[in-house]
Amino acid sequence: MSLIVYNANVQHGQRTDEQFDFSGQITELATADLIAVQERSGSETGWDSPMSSAGLSQAIYKPNQIGGSDGNAIWYKGSKATIDQTYEKQLSVGAVSPWDGGPTNVDKCAVGARVTVEGKPFFFVSTHLCQAAGANSSGSLFSTIRVNQINTLLDWIDVTMVEPLDTLIVGDMNFGPNYLKTPAGFQN
Repeated sequence: MSLIVYNANVQHGQRTDEQFDFSGQITELATADLIAVQERSGSETGWDSPMSSAGLSQAIYKPNQIGGSDGNAIWYKGSKATIDQTYEKQLSVGAVSPWDGGPTNVDKCAVGARVTVEGKPFFFVSTHLCQAAGANSSGSLFSTIRVNQINTLLDWIDVTMVEPLDTLIVGDMNFGPNYLKTPAGFQN
């Protein structure tokens, strides 16, 4: 099986110079067959026409926060991949930074799809875990909120995607290899 997969935090359509360039983002992603997207704004439609021109469609989108618009999506090329079913999961509700002067909401979600490529099905999951504001304190490498989001994500996959298929989890995990999962262990 041949498949090109990308993971992209599209930052609401903004480039690093803070200019909006939906078409440019799609041009960069157009060689992919399957794309996990984070920070896709539900109200932004600038991706729609360039995606369609590149043969891409959106399989699913879910905001990170209930009532919000910033969220995760899965985009796919219908000529290469078939989306058999989609799934969504809220990983936290009402999670706020314990120190950021907030309340800074750090709720996140996940979206998934049962995908078939060349007759072979698998599960594909896009997620975005809480940012540094979700750490237990300023400068901390430990986040109880993030660990709870990870555990909710893994439990959801175990319960929802019960077929014995390979599962590819991608996303903006917002942590490095030295970030603690527990006071005695690492997340990687």
